[in-house]
Amino acid sequence: MKIQIHTGDVHLTLRIPTYLAFNALTASIAGHQLKKHDFPQLDGKTLTVLFREFRRLKKKYPAWQLVQIETGKGEQIEVRL
Repeated sequence: MKIQIHTGDVHLTLRIPTYLAFNALTASIAGHQLKKHDFPQLDGKTLTVLFREFRRLKKKYPAWQLVQIETGKGEQIEVRL
């Protein structure tokens, strides 16, 4: 996973290994936090399946862009799988 943030004076690129970002522990923590904030339809098991699909898609489409945001001021944020 690659996160790029470009503002006027800051150019930041974060590279996070896919298995670190999308594993069962992360799914469990995210499921607990989502339940805490009233999102009961996304539990740990559902997120584990979702994260498994993200890892599968990473192999098939290595540069898949999840999010691209560009503000009027020229700031950019990109999240690639």
